[in-house]
Amino acid sequence: MEHTALLVAAVGLLSACLGFLAALLSSPWLKPDRSEPAKPTASIKVPGDPTVGTTTPFSGTIQNAPPGYAVWAIVRDVDSGAVYPKFSPCSVQADQWDCEEVFPVKGDAGSRKQSALEVVLVDARGASDIMGWVADTQYLNQQRKFTVPSGTIPLDSMRVVRGDK
Repeated sequence: MEHTALLVAAVGLLSACLGFLAALLSSPWLKPDRSEPAKPTASIKVPGDPTVGTTTPFSGTIQNAPPGYAVWAIVRDVDSGAVYPKFSPCSVQADQWDCEEVFPVKGDAGSRKQSALEVVLVDARGASDIMGWVADTQYLNQQRKFTVPSGTIPLDSMRVVRGDK
């Protein structure tokens, strides 16, 4: 009889422990967060008109930029595919980015040259690559082809026509 009572008590204690363990493991505060971080997005608000002059303001909104990334503007020659980054990162305030002015690609006199204005995110390594290109181009007067750094996250783009207005 004593063994039966001891066995019943042990089974009861084991059941209570297993129940507590099951409740603990199913608790939402113990589950690891396996959700993907929100994907970064941006939209271009300015320029609103696809016909631009020799320079154009370039700005818009951004959401979910990952830490350690900067917003950068890139101008792409639609005909040749050549790319030209802005010489510095864009400013970001809350969910607004502003690249001040960008320079669409210049065509032959009287032509209406098409450019793609792109807003991208670059990490520290990509920013260093861009600044190296800028130094070579602007300060050392070496014209080398720019390649978009690996790890760059494209966000949005718009085509504009340089009308030299």
